[in-house]
Amino acid sequence: MIREKKLEEEKALKFKYKAKEIPKAVKSNKYEKLMKDMEQRRIEAKKLAVAKIKATEAPFNFYERDKEDQMKK
Repeated sequence: MIREKKLEEEKALKFKYKAKEIPKAVKSNKYEKLMKDMEQRRIEAKKLAVAKIKATEAPFNFYERDKEDQMKK
């Protein structure tokens, strides 16, 4: 019984563990790519919003009238 246990222990000590390769998904920087994509979308949305505001804005009538009055004086 003791001899069997000793043989089992020696067998366990002689066993060589072999490491598995690191998966490619772990090595790739998915978070950085995700953050970069989100930043690009945010910038694009901001540009579109500013362009939409510029396209729809119109100066008030009194602004032009006051500007003309300033030029006359």
